Amino acid sequence: MKRLFNNKVNTERKALKIVNNACGSPTLNGLSNVAIDVWKATNKHAHTDVISLLYKLSKRMMLETDVSRNVFDIEELELLEPIADCITQLEQKF
Repeated sequence: MKRLFNNKVNTERKALKIVNNACGSPTLNGLSNVAIDVWKATNKHAHTDVISLLYKLSKRMMLETDVSRNVFDIEELELLEPIADCITQLEQKF
């Protein structure tokens, strides 16, 4: 369980670093839907394709780290792109 949490934190930090280095201020402060919504409303560099990718990444991370949900959301998890692919796509956007 601790490994899942650490992976989530490391992935979130990596994504935030990519986005904030490329887009500047105001910064993206997390990968929750609320944080992404605030960022897209306030940052002029928040492009639709990046926002969509951030939502996908957020959803995938949530499903992968919530062990109890994996039983119920396995089909949804299988439809989402792997986290590593989302990070690679995010890097390619900038």
